[in-house]
Amino acid sequence: MTRHRSDGLTKRCDCPRSRRSKCAHPWYFAFQWKGKRYRVQLERLVGRRLDGKTKADTEAERIRREIKAGTFQPGPTPPPSDHSVTVSAF
Repeated sequence: MTRHRSDGLTKRCDCPRSRRSKCAHPWYFAFQWKGKRYRVQLERLVGRRLDGKTKADTEAERIRREIKAGTFQPGPTPPPSDHSVTVSAF
């Protein structure tokens, strides 16, 4: 039986392997660097739909470079809250 290499790029769907690169389900990325595991849904992280495995692989390679360089931000940082809740308001 042939083992398929995915380089950490997968889909979580029941689509046949031959159609998986074009199906509408999102791509997931898994990578481990210096003992820390990174698992993210690529489309959620990138903020747009990724059509095809080539685009997903390009984004995954960019994320791998960021992780190795130490500049990876796992998600958008929420804007700081300018209002605080006081005890009396609570």
